[in-house]
Amino acid sequence: MSGSIDLTVGRAVTGKTGDISLTIGDDDSADGGDIKLSAGDTSFYGAEAGFVTIKAGDATNSVENGGVGGAIHMIAGDSYGANNETDVGGDISFVAGAGAAASGGNIEFTTGYSQKTTSGYISFQTPNAVNKPGHSGGMSYVTGNATSGTTGGQEYRTGSVTDGV
Repeated sequence: MSGSIDLTVGRAVTGKTGDISLTIGDDDSADGGDIKLSAGDTSFYGAEAGFVTIKAGDATNSVENGGVGGAIHMIAGDSYGANNETDVGGDISFVAGAGAAASGGNIEFTTGYSQKTTSGYISFQTPNAVNKPGHSGGMSYVTGNATSGTTGGQEYRTGSVTDGV
C-alpha cells in the first residue's frame, strides 16, 4: 500500500468544530485553477478501482428538534460577461462509467426516507427567462439507440398508499 493523506479536524465537545477549506486563488490574466478529486485505478485481476465519496454530516441527536442533516451543494460558476453567445454559466455533468463487456454504470437519484412523515422529493427545473426575448431552458429524457436487442425504457409512476390519499 502506498501512503495516505488524512485531513482531520478534531471533535468539539462544545461549540462548532473547525472547517476544512480547499481554495484556489483568483486569476486576472488566464484561466482559473482546477480542483480535481481522483480515486486510484487498478489493473489487478478482479479488483475494484477506488471510490470517491462525498458525504455531508449527520444530525445525530435523536431527541425532538435534534437537528438537520448537512446538505451537499454543487454549484457551477456564473458568467458575468456581456456576450449573449459565449459568456455562459458553467455546466454540471454526471457521467457514469462505460463497461467494455458488461453494462455501463448507472446514475441514480434517490431521496431520503422518513421514519415518521414524508420522504424527500426530487425536483428538476429550468428557471424562467429573465429578459425579453429570452427562452426558458428545455428538458430532455432520451434513451439510447440499440443496434440489436431493445432500447432502454422510461417509466414514470407514483407509489402506492396503504392508508391515506
